[in-house]
Amino acid sequence: MARQPAKALEFLDKLLRDGEAAPALLGALAWTFRKLLEAQELPAGTAGWQLTSRLKMRPAAAELAFKQSRKFPKSQLTNGLAALYEADSRLKSGGTNQRAVMEFLVTQLASPVGS
Repeated sequence: MARQPAKALEFLDKLLRDGEAAPALLGALAWTFRKLLEAQELPAGTAGWQLTSRLKMRPAAAELAFKQSRKFPKSQLTNGLAALYEADSRLKSGGTNQRAVMEFLVTQLASPVGS
């Protein structure tokens, strides 16, 4: 999301080398995108306890999600979810290189808008 594809790929490589499973990483990314979209729907000035309750997250994580959600256009988040869905379909279809699927996904998500 920080628009730094090289750093994102390095981070992905470390996670995969450390034994993280591609489907689990994909699930975590999808969950994050959904929470950012949910947070974006909340009105400005929503109280911390309301964020925690509505987003079903720990207080600090809910506050961070709320702040971060304001940094991205809704279209970027929905496009990201579409890319995650496609990657999930590729992983579930089998016969594909999971690392390649994840690298393509991370590159898509981290590339500057309009690239």
